Amino acid sequence: RLSIEVISTNTIFNTAQKLSDYTSGITANLTYNNSTTDTGVAYASFASKDITLTLLNPSSVSYSISSLFGTAGTWTIKVTSNADANVYGVVEITVNAIPVTGISVTGASATVEEESQLQLTASVTPNNATVQTVTWSSNHESIATVNANGLVTGVSEGEARITATATDGSSVYGYIDITVTAKAMQTDFDADMTAGTS
Repeated sequence: RLSIEVISTNTIFNTAQKLSDYTSGITANLTYNNSTTDTGVAYASFASKDITLTLLNPSSVSYSISSLFGTAGTWTIKVTSNADANVYGVVEITVNAIPVTGISVTGASATVEEESQLQLTASVTPNNATVQTVTWSSNHESIATVNANGLVTGVSEGEARITATATDGSSVYGYIDITVTAKAMQTDFDADMTAGTS
């Protein structure tokens, strides 16, 4: 009966990496009938030894080794005998999240009129941070409000600080100070002029 021991020289990864770049560090020790051992079988030789590598994500779902890990957690490299699916070896690897280290908040302007809107954008660094989403907030909602997409609405004259906070637990945030100005008065002039002759 065959037994399989899986060895990976790399056991710590991050979500922006993929296993296919590290297969040279994956080997298997094959033992036949508890006696004959085929040691250090390289990944490139797995097919010739009738064994197959499978990568399982933290939910134990098969995952392509050519795709970025994307999800942090404990992953599993599983090497299975093609002749008997009940014969396999595993090694666990850790995939770490890449935290947000900075957020820059920008807009087309830092001024908005009452009852007008201004779209803001939050740029996260590094650009391969695992979680790219932010939450938006205003420190003076009586002056300016902001929705979940960074759209600011001027409410009344004054200044408000609009903040984008990372949702990855890093507590990193960025902000912009917005000035709300009075709504411009609009006056319609209807100059209908008629000329008469006598």
